[in-house]
Amino acid sequence: MNPFHRLSCDFDVLTPLFLGGASQTAELRAPSIKGVMRFWYRALDPEFAKHEPILFGNGGNDARQSLLRLRCRPGERIQEHMRWRDARADQFDEGSGRQTRNGLTYLGFPFSMRGNEERTALRPGARFSLDVSWHRPAPEDRQPLRVALASVWALGHFGSLGMRARRGFGAVTLTGWRLLAGDGQTVADGDLEALPLLHRTAGAAEWAAGARRGIDVVRGWFGQFTAGGAGKARSRHPHFGPQADFVLGADKARRDDWRGAVLSLGRALQDARQRTPPDYGEVKNHVLFEVREGGLRIQRAPARATFGLPLTFRYGSVPRGKSVTFAPVDEERHGSLLLLRPVLVGDSLSSLFLRLDGDVPGIDTPVGLRGSGRSLAPAAQNAMDEFIRKQKGKAAP
Repeated sequence: MNPFHRLSCDFDVLTPLFLGGASQTAELRAPSIKGVMRFWYRALDPEFAKHEPILFGNGGNDARQSLLRLRCRPGERIQEHMRWRDARADQFDEGSGRQTRNGLTYLGFPFSMRGNEERTALRPGARFSLDVSWHRPAPEDRQPLRVALASVWALGHFGSLGMRARRGFGAVTLTGWRLLAGDGQTVADGDLEALPLLHRTAGAAEWAAGARRGIDVVRGWFGQFTAGGAGKARSRHPHFGPQADFVLGADKARRDDWRGAVLSLGRALQDARQRTPPDYGEVKNHVLFEVREGGLRIQRAPARATFGLPLTFRYGSVPRGKSVTFAPVDEERHGSLLLLRPVLVGDSLSSLFLRLDGDVPGIDTPVGLRGSGRSLAPAAQNAMDEFIRKQKGKAAP
């Protein structure tokens, strides 16, 4: 018997997927997808450090080849590409001047920056398949299969690919999968059948219940994270620990209305972050202090830092004031624990807000003004968790 097994997975693209190489031309890239699968595996297995080098490979002095091998197979509409200007995002502007609100441009702002104008994306509606294969281990060792299932399932329900993957773009949905033996014959498997595919659920409540059921299945395989993570090796990485939570928003869009879906996500975040008290006033006071127009030197991280770092403030109302950037003291960035994306629920796109567990930017790790070399006191408020609470309140029946 052929010693290889293959997990064949089908995906639909829900929002523009900006994934490509140096040419900026949209393409499916197996190494990039493997990196995202690695992210979700780390988020799901408290003991990932023991298995990750074998399953996903590693570099350095202990370099080894990945046991899991990936191959992308293009499907319908995969050759249909778009650029950011094709979205015609400006048509959704509300207000004018500094009061302009547009959730689509708020989340997609990097695509309009110099150097990205010609970058292309896979259009929503494109389809592709992903084959994950591995050399069949001993019958009692189900780790490769379970890691492949868990990481692909999480990608297809919580994750996205490419640029701005945490902010609504590159959302993909898992529409089908099957386990094949080396001779191409379908293999029945209880672990595969235990994880639900949720794209055909009847509503948000059914989707959410199915997602929680799937997470519980994976926890049954790998174990649960304890409060505070699983030691120093895991403390920074986002994961499904006790603080992880998610909510499906009340807003819905048609399946073919990706603009409306991302617009709703972006507007929710934009409204939460614009002039959040009291950090807007505290940072402005610091800018005034720097130009010697009164004010006070800032002493603590702003609440908005909890959404992710670096974070830059600009104040046009202070003519001589310079922009102020808050960043981790010892690193360039601290990625957000908050992930936003649309999910497919029947024939509609619903807003998913996912808060992963992990070190909260601005609270659990040192943060300061970029270039100052000085740490500030932790933020007094967790604006990210307050945002999740508000979304839950809006979604409540």
